Amino acid sequence: MSKVTGKDIRTLGEKLKDFKTSGDEIIINIERDEELFQDMKVLFNCLEILLSDYDFSKNELPAEKSFKINPPTDISYNCWTNMLIADGMFRDKPGEEISELLWDVKSRKMKDTVIEDLRRKLPVFEKKDEIIKAV
Repeated sequence: MSKVTGKDIRTLGEKLKDFKTSGDEIIINIERDEELFQDMKVLFNCLEILLSDYDFSKNELPAEKSFKINPPTDISYNCWTNMLIADGMFRDKPGEEISELLWDVKSRKMKDTVIEDLRRKLPVFEKKDEIIKAV
């Protein structure tokens, strides 16, 4: 195992500034190098950052635990069931149009208090019970 010095850490920090993306992320593509990995463990230990033990060579799921996921499409895809929407009203409609239809239905169900107040002021409202009994 090699020894990491303060100079090495400063040099590494200066080099990492060049890789900084628009956010706070630093993306570095490196090949698997056991010596580098051990050096990084020493660095993280110096910085009191605990690394969990993980075997990076086992990064694939066994075939029996994986399943194919259909990619989402622009038209009528239900991501919760991983299926196309087969309902007649929503079939072959893009998500935006389905959303607009559902919003229209919801907004029609919402009570409009202004209209209700105006209806209560009509003369027929006073006789509503008599009208309902007569029907």
